Amino acid sequence: EQLRFSTFNAEFDTTVTDRWQREGCYDEIAKRLGYRYRLLSTQLPTEIRAGGSGNLSLRLTNDGFARLYNPRKLELVLRRQGSGREFFINLSRGEDPRLLLPEPGKTETMEITAKLPRRLQPGRYELFLNLPDPSRRLRERPEYSVRLANRGTWEARTGYNRLNASVEVVRME
Repeated sequence: EQLRFSTFNAEFDTTVTDRWQREGCYDEIAKRLGYRYRLLSTQLPTEIRAGGSGNLSLRLTNDGFARLYNPRKLELVLRRQGSGREFFINLSRGEDPRLLLPEPGKTETMEITAKLPRRLQPGRYELFLNLPDPSRRLRERPEYSVRLANRGTWEARTGYNRLNASVEVVRME
């Protein structure tokens, strides 16, 4: 934990890992290597106007030993119920998500203002958090997205993290 380990080579010299096994700490070390972000709570509006802004509050904790290692985007994904059409809103706005997300052992609340696209059709949208790989070749590959440590939030097909919330988008006036 003090050294902020992200990985270890279990096959190089088993002296240390054998000792961890004997002392009963191997499983915890293996579980906490790298980052381990968990979403604790979300607060968001139930209704937003297309083209308008909404304030989101995401409370996350990091149970792991380290932070994200590689750069990436932090996105809110809105998926329209019925059609399944998706819209992406960049939440990092030029800031590095590696620094926005909590450091090891800490809990942070991210206060975010998200501006919705004007072209959003009225209706109900399911919300997701997405941290894709920045590479164009890997962006669409779920195995390269950051998976939150919560149960029941990971969508394996897309690599999105379900916020278990939805928002009603209403027409601009």
